Parts: sequence; structure tokens; C-alpha cells
Amino acid sequence: QWLTAKIGTSGGGVYGGGNFGWADLSGGKGNTPALDTQLQGAGQCNLPALNTQIGTTGNKASLADAWNSRFGITTNKTTGVTDFTGFAYTSTTWTAQSNAYNGTSTDSKGTSQPNFLAARKAYQPYQGDSVTGLSTKGTAASQATYQAGADRRLVLAPIVDCSTFSTPGTHQANVTGWACVLMVDPMQQGGNIDTVHLEYRGDSSLPGSPCATQGMPGASTGVGPLVPVLVQ
Repeated sequence: QWLTAKIGTSGGGVYGGGNFGWADLSGGKGNTPALDTQLQGAGQCNLPALNTQIGTTGNKASLADAWNSRFGITTNKTTGVTDFTGFAYTSTTWTAQSNAYNGTSTDSKGTSQPNFLAARKAYQPYQGDSVTGLSTKGTAASQATYQAGADRRLVLAPIVDCSTFSTPGTHQANVTGWACVLMVDPMQQGGNIDTVHLEYRGDSSLPGSPCATQGMPGASTGVGPLVPVLVQ
């Protein structure tokens, strides 16, 4: 299932006035530099506990480079480490618009396309704006860069009740759980700041979650699946 992550400038107020879907997981003020660091850096180890209020206002269009760094898409800036593949899934490149992780689909021309696991195995680059129908205004990294990449597009995302934002002036909601999601498409630049999507891959605490390799052993109240560990 594809979910709306960040709504576009003309998103119709899905999250209520001023809310575009961003959340600062560091517990900070949610300013743009903090989110930029989380997107381009190594991630956030100390995640907000359940029932913690999170959320930050603004479209934050300048985060496009940071978001797109995980797809290996670069402009004129130094960006963070890319995933092993930058292959993007949009309504044009993956007409099924679901199960891009390990499913099957064709593009809008009827040509079979690789799912995320297959694209990763082949270190497939971002296809380019002319193919995806997006306007990232960037170029794909070299295959060597993707080969030297990391697990950057399977991420943890907080689960919140978005109906909370329907109350005027509300910009935060309680964390009710954590989901494992796949970043399916890059963020557009300039006047094309449109919606970006995540593919829901299940509760992050379930055994077999694709996000199981993230984090470290912890308490039973953690956000990941239960795993066996050795203790002394």
C-alpha cells in the first residue's frame, strides 16, 4: 500500500493547515536543518517513545536534496550516502502503485519493471526525470556509488492519528506505533513540490520485518521485532 508521506503545495490540506507530513524524530524543534541532518546522516537512534507528541509545520521544500540523496540523485550539493538503488516507483514507472518492494508491474508503456529487491541486486540507478515524469532537476550517481551504498530506503516511520490535525491550530500528534516503510519516489524541486510516497511494509515489531536489521537489541518495548541475543 502506498501512503502519502509529504503532501504537495496543492495537497488540499490533507493534514490540516500548515501541516505537510514532516516530523522531527530527534525531539528537537523540527527546524529544517535538523530534518536535513536526519535525512542525510546516519539516522536517529533514540526514537520518540509511544504517546510522545511529534510533528512540525511547513512544506520545507529545501529538503529535496536531502530526501533525494537516498536515491543517489545529486544536484550541485554534497549529499549523504545513497541506497543500493535509486530506482524510483511512480504511477508512470510502476502502474500497479503497490508492492514495489517485491511485487510485479509494468510501466505506462507496458514494459515489465524490476521491483525494489531486484533493482537493489542490480544496483540500478535513478532512471532520470524524463522516464519518471518527475522534476528532481538532478542526476543519478554512478553505479560504483550505488554499489558502495547502504540500506537507506527502508526506514522506520511513526504511526499517528492524522485526524488530530483537523482541529485548527493542531500541529502535533501522539506516536501510537512504528511502521516499516519503503521510500518509493524522490521529491521534486522548485515549482513542482508535489506529494512523495512511502510503501507500508507492516508493523516494525513483527518478525520478518524488512526493517529488522535496523537498530540494536533493546527492551521489549522497542520499535523493532524480537530477536535472540546473548547476555552475560
